Amino acid sequence: MEYIYFLIGLSRRGALVSLSGPSPGGEAVRDYVHRYCREGSQPGKDRKIIIRDVTNRPLRTILFTIGRMAGSASVHAANYSYMQYALECLEPKVFNWCDAVLLMIK
Repeated sequence: MEYIYFLIGLSRRGALVSLSGPSPGGEAVRDYVHRYCREGSQPGKDRKIIIRDVTNRPLRTILFTIGRMAGSASVHAANYSYMQYALECLEPKVFNWCDAVLLMIK
């Protein structure tokens, strides 16, 4: 199994995660608040998402956990990067390494 990572160039640990800087792509914070928070919610200070306003419980739990792990001073609010990573956790991706290995073998 260890040879697969070498052959296809996939990192064993996955893509690098940066919870402190800005993240490219995704929607605007207002769009995240409108889609995932209860009606009438607004972004908090510094364009952060207030975690208690998130209606999806698994998403709320993941946001809180990411904030705790990152050592955030305000664990009641999630920034843009936290929201992007939390949404990725709800939609995991499966990497098809078989096709990549098959191409290398041919």
